[in-house]
Amino acid sequence: MDVDVKHAWACYALCRNNQPVGFMMIGAENKAERYVWLDRFMIDLDEQGKGIGSTFLQLAIEWMQDRFDVDDIVLSLHATNEPAKRFYAKGGFVDSGLIDEANGEEIWVYHVKQG
Repeated sequence: MDVDVKHAWACYALCRNNQPVGFMMIGAENKAERYVWLDRFMIDLDEQGKGIGSTFLQLAIEWMQDRFDVDDIVLSLHATNEPAKRFYAKGGFVDSGLIDEANGEEIWVYHVKQG
């Protein structure tokens, strides 16, 4: 087992005014390759289109940068999910050109700003 990879996942509720409006998971930190996964980032359907997702994504990125010593935050998405591609591109993620062998999804990456 690679001791540099911590597969622990943590789940987080995304709340506004003490009410849950979304969900995300963070984990599978790879210390050797210096990345961590953002997974299952979701916003309640009734809350979509109000800017909440973009706000929470930026807060999640900032929170992850403060807690993980990594160069990249990665996630995967279906190649045909154009709304997700636009959403994550707007949030600073780019298509890495890699495919997740576990599920065939595209891997997108956010390059953490150092310093």
